[in-house]
Amino acid sequence: MKRILTKRLRFLSGIGCFLLMLLGFGCSTEVVEYGTPHATFQIKGRVETANQEGIPNIQLTSIFGENDTCAVTKTETDGSFEMNFSYVPLTDLKIAAEDVDGDKNGSYLPTVQEIHLTEKDFRGGDGNWYAGEVEKKITISLKEKEKHETAD
Repeated sequence: MKRILTKRLRFLSGIGCFLLMLLGFGCSTEVVEYGTPHATFQIKGRVETANQEGIPNIQLTSIFGENDTCAVTKTETDGSFEMNFSYVPLTDLKIAAEDVDGDKNGSYLPTVQEIHLTEKDFRGGDGNWYAGEVEKKITISLKEKEKHETAD
């Protein structure tokens, strides 16, 4: 008699677990996604002197947060540049410009340009993990280093 009761309890327990499993999956209508929110950024622009002349071979680095870098590029011969990258959708980023080729194109002081983005800057998001794309055009002006002459 005890053996029959144990078999029935196991059978009923199995049916109960199966029903709970069905109810647990059947009651959820929310889509669960795994990943990291991201956006696509396209930063275009020009690096120029105070006289609005383009400066070639200036290194540009995108900076997020304290010192997180995502993309690095250099300016073309006319001073124009384009950076394309994907990253988490942030509202503040910085573009650091640095003269890394010595005196070939003149000597310029490094600078950092801040870019502030709003929700209106993000276009084409899917409402889930993809926040959309940002296209931003900027102009960065560099100051020329002062020439120090040394006495012989």
